[in-house]
Amino acid sequence: EITPVIWNVAKKYKIKTVHTLRDYYFLCLYGNLRINGKGSSCNAPSFLCRIRRKINGRCLKNVDCLTSPSRKTGTIFTEEFHRDVKTIYNAIDFEIENVERIKYKKSNSIINKKIFKLVYVGSISEFKGVDWLINKFVALHREDVELHLAGEGPLVSLVEEHATRNPRIFYHGFLNELDLNSLLQECDVLVCPSMWDEPFGRIVLDAYKNVMPVITTGFGGLGEIVKDKVTGYVLDLKDEDTFGKALSFYLDDKLQLLKSFDAVVTMLRDFSLEKQIENFLEMYRK
Repeated sequence: EITPVIWNVAKKYKIKTVHTLRDYYFLCLYGNLRINGKGSSCNAPSFLCRIRRKINGRCLKNVDCLTSPSRKTGTIFTEEFHRDVKTIYNAIDFEIENVERIKYKKSNSIINKKIFKLVYVGSISEFKGVDWLINKFVALHREDVELHLAGEGPLVSLVEEHATRNPRIFYHGFLNELDLNSLLQECDVLVCPSMWDEPFGRIVLDAYKNVMPVITTGFGGLGEIVKDKVTGYVLDLKDEDTFGKALSFYLDDKLQLLKSFDAVVTMLRDFSLEKQIENFLEMYRK
C-alpha cells in the first residue's frame, strides 16, 4: 500500500497524478462504510474516521484527476471532498467465441432442466448478505433449486451448518480461478445480495462471462452494471417476498432465462479490456 503522502511529493516536482479509487479506505477504517465494519450503514463517522478523512482530503488536493469504478462511488467521494470524479468501469478479459460456446451449451440444456442452481461467490460475511440469502433460501421450500456458495469469511460456520442439514445447500470453500469458472458454468443464476455500497461488483462480470443473469440488491455500483429484468433482477428489500419473486421470474419462465443469456453476452462487451484501456488513455491525453 502506498501512502497518500506520495501525492504531495509528485505535486512538489510538478508530476501529474491520476488516482483510481477502488474502495472506501480514505473515508473508513474498515473500508466498507459500516459501523465497526460489520453493522448497519455508518451515517456518523467516528473520531478516527473524521481525522482520516481530513488528512486524506488535504492530500487529495494534490491529485490532478480522480477516477472510480462506478458513479455511486464517485458521488460518495465528491460529496465528502468536493472533487470531480470520472467514472471508468472495471473490465474483464474474455474471448467472445468462448462466451458464445458457453451460451450455446446453457441454452440447449435449459429446456429439460429439472434442478436449477443458484450460486454465491465472495466474502462469507454479514455485510455481503450471506446470512440474509441463506434465510431467504431456506424459507422458500423449493425442491427444484440448489444454492451453491464459494468463498471464505466469518460466517463460514453458519454456511457449513446449513450445508450439513440441508441437502439443497452446498459449500465449496475458496476456489481458484479455474475451479470458480467451472462452478459458474454449471450454475444458472448468480446471487449478489450485498448489504453495502459495493464500489463495483466484479463478480457480476464473472457471471456475465459465464453467461448467467444476476439477482442483486443493486447497492453501490451493482445497480449500474445489472439492468433490472434484462441482465438480472434488482431486489426490493422492502418486499418480504422479493427473493421468491426474483426466482420465479427466471426459474418459472425458462424463456426469461434464455433471453437473459443474450442480454448478458451483449452487456459483457461493454466491459472489455480494450474499452477500459481506451477510456484511461483518453483521460491521460486530456
